[in-house]
Amino acid sequence: VMYSQIARPYISGLFFSLLMVWFWTRYFVEKERKTGVLIGWVLAAVACCYNHHFSLLFAFIVGFTGLFFLTKETIKPYFTSLIAILLWYIPHVEIFFYQFTSNRGLSWLAPPKNSFLIDHIQYIFHYHPLVYIGTFILALCGFALSKDSFKSGHKLRLVALFWFLTPLLVGFFYSIYVKPVIQHSMLIFSFPFLLLLLFSFKDISLKIKVLLIISALSINIWTLIEKREHYTIFYKQPCKEFAIFTKGFLENYRIEDIDKEVDIIHGENIKYIAHYLSKAVPTATFTSLFKNPLSSIEFRKRLEKENKPYLIVGNIPLAYLPIVREYYPFVINEERGFTYEHYIFSKKEHYMENATLFSYWHFKDKMNCKEISSKWSKIKERTKEKDEFICIVDSKTEWGPTFETKLVDIVKNRHNFINIGLGFKSEKLPKGEIVCEISKNEKVLDWRSVSLSSFYDAQKQNQWQKAYLSLRLIDIFKQENALKDAQIKIFYWNKHKEYILLDDFSIEVRRGNPYVYALMERF
Repeated sequence: VMYSQIARPYISGLFFSLLMVWFWTRYFVEKERKTGVLIGWVLAAVACCYNHHFSLLFAFIVGFTGLFFLTKETIKPYFTSLIAILLWYIPHVEIFFYQFTSNRGLSWLAPPKNSFLIDHIQYIFHYHPLVYIGTFILALCGFALSKDSFKSGHKLRLVALFWFLTPLLVGFFYSIYVKPVIQHSMLIFSFPFLLLLLFSFKDISLKIKVLLIISALSINIWTLIEKREHYTIFYKQPCKEFAIFTKGFLENYRIEDIDKEVDIIHGENIKYIAHYLSKAVPTATFTSLFKNPLSSIEFRKRLEKENKPYLIVGNIPLAYLPIVREYYPFVINEERGFTYEHYIFSKKEHYMENATLFSYWHFKDKMNCKEISSKWSKIKERTKEKDEFICIVDSKTEWGPTFETKLVDIVKNRHNFINIGLGFKSEKLPKGEIVCEISKNEKVLDWRSVSLSSFYDAQKQNQWQKAYLSLRLIDIFKQENALKDAQIKIFYWNKHKEYILLDDFSIEVRRGNPYVYALMERF
């Protein structure tokens, strides 16, 4: 449903793959030894090879399978067809090797987890028990009602299983041991053969076949629309939604002079944002961080210079949102969807219907460790400055203030964000790090850190400054029950044993975005 509506090579590859298998089946299974059938097989296979690397892989697998169906009559014409496919692919060989040896491409893609095979099956069946059970029952009914014995067509069932599993396993192990390439979308070319394996029964009356098909369609359509919310999520294009979001705010607050009252910053491609924003709000100007990213220091300086009362942001780095709130403390509205998060901030307090609280749980400590001291450790030395206790970390100390607790004590669900803030004062560039470690049963699930040097402004030497570390829990936990027994540990690592003053250690948990990966993952 989704891939038939987007301009990517997945649905075309599916068409070429099915066409290729159709000609292959006519030649080997139905024994149509016609030259036209063999030419059709060659053309469809070549189209697969040029379409996508995974449809190329599938063409190779189908071609390899044909070797086990050869007879004396078909050896010569079949090998001739394979040579023809190879010769036709020669112009693309240089591009093929460049893409496989280049460090570019899918370098942004993380390696798959060990659960990828199970995750992919769940993705296929909409992550819903009704589809799992319904598919099992329908397949079982089909085999039970079929007049054929189970062994009938056994060889072709093994072929279907081989065609479905091989691209998945090759992609998985290549992604683990070489470089990440596998995604759910790339396995669409071999997906139909899982269905052929499950529903490969014969000699059932037309009425029963129609009933089984209607049942399968009904279950999947209902879960797709109601449970996966496909048509709600898929048709909201991030850049277009941002333009609508911005226009709605301007109209509700009756803002006429946008340049004087509203600052707009977005993290996506400037061309896409300009296209939609120019239609919705022709007079609006904006800053894109897409090809001209600002460091946290540059971003902070930009906000310091800005006197406009409102700020609209979309898809900016997570750690920049706490910086925004230093200058624009009030959240007027937010919008969340598949791959996007938009916010409207204000310097003055406002009330807007349906506005949400920015934080669910918020702890801020002035280093006196009284409120929840049982969760704090390693604060050995303190001094008094401006009637507040602060923490001294000297050149002999490696580990600074440490906060540790059960994750479920501070978060509501796996969609939450965690923002960690730490105030610091240093005479020179600090190299210490804020560290967040999440573990379960003594196994580290996630470890990340940020250096204070990324937030240090040399022009504010020996002044109090602030650093942030932000994380999205959904990147770590793919199931809600995985939060159970997880521990979170947040601490300052004085990596190079430098003298530094620390204060305002804050941990904020805010509502997350359940739809950010919703087209591909459970939500």
